[in-house]
Amino acid sequence: MQITHEEARRLIQFKADKSLNPVNEEKLSAHLKGCTECRTYFDAVAETESVLRQILRKQWNARPLRLQMDVMYG
Repeated sequence: MQITHEEARRLIQFKADKSLNPVNEEKLSAHLKGCTECRTYFDAVAETESVLRQILRKQWNARPLRLQMDVMYG
């Protein structure tokens, strides 16, 4: 079953969030094999996710989140 570019981009977002089921994983994989445009989008999303993870990991290690009960509960 063919999927549209719009559906592929939506599935790419689910894949980035690690919430793509196996059936949709197969659909996306088949689409990406034949669609340069969506594969480019997939690569861009993957690269963005990778960069964000690195930055957030560095920030988290540099300044761990301190919970302030007065801020959370007023």
